[in-house]
Formats: sequence, structure tokens, C-alpha cells
Amino acid sequence: MKHFELGADMRARASSARVRERGQIPSARPRCLVTDLRAERGLSRALCRHLEFEMNALEFTAEEFGRVDTIWVCGYRSSEASRLRALRHRYPHSRILVTGERRSKGWQQTALAAGADDVRQWPLSNLSLQNLLLGLGR
Repeated sequence: MKHFELGADMRARASSARVRERGQIPSARPRCLVTDLRAERGLSRALCRHLEFEMNALEFTAEEFGRVDTIWVCGYRSSEASRLRALRHRYPHSRILVTGERRSKGWQQTALAAGADDVRQWPLSNLSLQNLLLGLGR
């Protein structure tokens, strides 16, 4: 019986997160759009669900609509500068954090020129990522 209650609670939390993600319930938490700038959103959605449990000070979404306070572009490549510029144009008042790999050369300058507010090498700890996203959202 306890297992059933836990399952129901988890389903209720997931349902509530989906409704919030669609923009139907206002949230007091800063809303963070998570994207890798690619067309497929499955990985971003899975990452958002994970981050909702790890960093509950923020509301995460992979959907590009509604209020967006801060944007995390993960796995950035220099070849995606035009997509980053388009994201900056679509969300001119949102703060943008871009993360990329250490092995890549020159991606930081490309990302800043395309409209990023901050660039960091990946990996980052959850605490560092949360602090950066909260700081950017203010």
C-alpha cells in the first residue's frame, strides 16, 4: 500500500511539472529554459525532469514559450552561433548561460559574440550550476 501512495505522489508531481511547463500555473521560482540548440528536445526534457528534483529553487523547461528568466545552453558548439543569436533575439531580456567542452577551442568567444551573458566549461557541479542560473536570473 505504501508503494502505491509513493507512485501516486510521483505521478502527481510529474503532472504538476508538465502543467507548469505548459505555462498554465504561474511559478514564483525563476524559470530556466534548457536547450542544446538542436531540434530534438527529448534529452532536454529528460534533463529538466532530473534538474527539477536536484535544484528545486528553479523551474526548468525545455519548451520555448511562456516566461523565461534565464536560459541554459548546454553542449554548445561554435557552429551553433546563428541558433544562439536567434535565441537571444527571441528572448532579449533573458540571461543566457552557455556551457561547452574544454576540448573545443574558441567556443567561448563565439558564444559571447552571439549573445551569451556568461560562458563556462563543462562539467560543473550541481551547486555551481544552480548558483550561476540563479545569479543570471536576477
